[in-house]
Amino acid sequence: MMRWSGEVVLPAPPQRVHHALRDPEVMARLLPASRDLREVGPGRFEGEVVIGLPPLGARYPVTATATLDAGELRLAAAGGGRAEGLRLDARCLVEPAPGAAAGTRLRYDIAVELGALGRWVPGFAADRAASDFLDALRRELDAPPRPAGGR
Repeated sequence: MMRWSGEVVLPAPPQRVHHALRDPEVMARLLPASRDLREVGPGRFEGEVVIGLPPLGARYPVTATATLDAGELRLAAAGGGRAEGLRLDARCLVEPAPGAAAGTRLRYDIAVELGALGRWVPGFAADRAASDFLDALRRELDAPPRPAGGR
């Protein structure tokens, strides 16, 4: 199991951060390995992830949920098919950043189990993916809000 925890200050109000982390269009931009991510019910998503280098990367089905309770956002995902055993559990506390005008502090605790896929994904690649996600989230929130349906 791999685990990351920490906090970052993001350049947007908490409501915008919550929205970004629960919007399938935004998440598709933030997770370059995701394909065909779509909402199938309130807070429920389905799609695929690509693991491996193109053109050899394989697609694996994934289901995910996003729930918000008392300011804590919980994201959970699980792989299916040959990705059985792939699990993600992320808990994010989104709150106004002290001393930062219109900024948000995001505290996160993320646990990932790769199951059988672990042999294909070295630890440094998973660390890089987590770092790239946070950088992409910061860039997304730094940009002007996009109109609905506009990738």
